[in-house]
Amino acid sequence: MDITPSAVSQYLHNKRAKKLDFKINKKIIENAVTGILNNPKSYTEIIQISLKQLKKLTCKIHKKIEKVHTCCGLCK
Repeated sequence: MDITPSAVSQYLHNKRAKKLDFKINKKIIENAVTGILNNPKSYTEIIQISLKQLKKLTCKIHKKIEKVHTCCGLCK
C-alpha cells in the first residue's frame, strides 16, 4: 500500500483523517488475517472478498466527504 507504519498509527489514533471511521476497516482486516492464518492457501479469495467490502466502504466515505448524492461512477 506504500504507507509507513507511523502513518497507519496516525490514522488509527485519529491524528489523520478524523472524519473517517476505521472501526469497520479494522474488522474487515482482522477477519482477512484470521482467515489467511487458518487457511493460507485461500489467501487470494480472502483478499478479493476483503477488497470488495473495503470498496463499498470507500464509496460510503466518498459520499460523506464530497457530499455526493448518488454513485458518481468512480467505484463501478
